[in-house]
Amino acid sequence: MSKLDEENIIELEELDTPEETAENKKDNDVRSESAKKIVFSTCLILSDFVLLPLIMAYIAWVLAFGVIAVSNGFMGVVMIMSLDGFILGSGYIAIPEMPSSSSFFIGMALLALGTLSGIWTEISRMYLFQAIRKSIRFHRNILGKKSNAAPPLPLHPWITPGKRNIMRIIAKVSVAVLITGIVLAFVTMIISARSLEPWHVWEWFGGTPHS
Repeated sequence: MSKLDEENIIELEELDTPEETAENKKDNDVRSESAKKIVFSTCLILSDFVLLPLIMAYIAWVLAFGVIAVSNGFMGVVMIMSLDGFILGSGYIAIPEMPSSSSFFIGMALLALGTLSGIWTEISRMYLFQAIRKSIRFHRNILGKKSNAAPPLPLHPWITPGKRNIMRIIAKVSVAVLITGIVLAFVTMIISARSLEPWHVWEWFGGTPHS
């Protein structure tokens, strides 16, 4: 046997069998997948430091509009039912002097504004919940197995056509009531005060009243 044949035999003996090759490939795939998960987990943790404050700020946004909606609705009821004397007597809220008709129209405008704020609050809440669900699913897909990965959620929340139409109609009516209430309240105040500046006649901001 020649020296070249002996070297070929040695090289063949050093080669892995098909079973060993498959096992090595499997081990390499496992190590590669583990390394990817470590990298992705680190990136997720770092991104969460940015995402969580944004979510908290958006929660504060939703709560703020909810408070605005409730406050406008409450003040609208107070103005319409002429409860300003009771509220003024409590010392918590100062409502300027005005005719009852003007108070009624302003109350209608405030109710409309509260309704619009409530619709915006609901829309913001749906976007908030959609963002949270989307973030949770993204984390699960990254950290879980690829075979169990779920399709990503859309950015915009799903609103049924019926609910969308109802919200659109209520919003349009509220805008019309808001504008009409403001205009009629101003007109009735001008007529009652016989002045284009009724706030001066009734001394809303102090000073000498105008005749």
